[in-house]
Amino acid sequence: MQDSIFLAHVGDTTQEPTWDILIVGWELPAIPLIVVFVALGLYLRGVRIVNERHPRHPWPIKRRNSFLAGLFVFFLAVGSPVAFYDTTLFWVHMVQHLLLMLVAAPLLMAGGAYTLAIRASRPPLRRKVLLPLIRSRFVTVITFPFVTFLLMNAVLYATHFTSIFELALENVYIHEIEHVAYMVTACFFWWSVVGVDPSPHKLSYPTKMGYLCMEMPFMIFLGLAIMTTDNVLYQHYATVFRDWGPTPLSDQRLAGFIMWVPGGLIMLGVTLSVFSQWIQAEERRALFEESRKSTG
Repeated sequence: MQDSIFLAHVGDTTQEPTWDILIVGWELPAIPLIVVFVALGLYLRGVRIVNERHPRHPWPIKRRNSFLAGLFVFFLAVGSPVAFYDTTLFWVHMVQHLLLMLVAAPLLMAGGAYTLAIRASRPPLRRKVLLPLIRSRFVTVITFPFVTFLLMNAVLYATHFTSIFELALENVYIHEIEHVAYMVTACFFWWSVVGVDPSPHKLSYPTKMGYLCMEMPFMIFLGLAIMTTDNVLYQHYATVFRDWGPTPLSDQRLAGFIMWVPGGLIMLGVTLSVFSQWIQAEERRALFEESRKSTG
């Protein structure tokens, strides 16, 4: 389903593209829409089951809201004007990537969907499938922080510095596979940092901060490399017809800036949040030790 509305149109369309035309468009791809509704239905059903079985220990509202927010951001990235113009404007495509990897993925992981499934499932399913899976060698390896770090950055750099990006712009199926790769690797990356589900690798707060600090230079370098390049990296954006908006090179530089500054600020914000949690945890531990000594 697509719709476009011209909000303004000024200037001669035969001249160089300008910023004077603003278009609002919507795109509702079927598969991502189905994924969102199925995930939403299963999650809310799990919440209802847990709350009915354990009224004294209901599912935390904070986790529910986080998961719902993650689904909303995911939908915003793949089924809104962001998706409508991701193959027309590079900077919009970059916003889409950041929404998927740095906003939707951590929000979904903070929602604790796997833990919810364990609590809501019947004992046979829990014992035979869910718990063995989370303890399996495959999950242990695939969620090892160094592995998740390599996977996410490999996907990020491979899709921007190889022909994969150009192919994704021309082929809708490759484009969707690209989105899946971003989401899966990002969810694994954030699992050990903000995830509340059981993890084979429990990271200390200093390790989490180091993990995030290692990622920031990779994102900043990618953004700077795109922003400072004097050539249009992807011919699709140079050849797509539009008589509005920035020139292809200006569009590319804006995309690099978005990866560099907003992307870096998001990572910095999460790092500071982890630092704040670390300070709070140390304060609680100190209070506990002081209380134990006073009663001992």
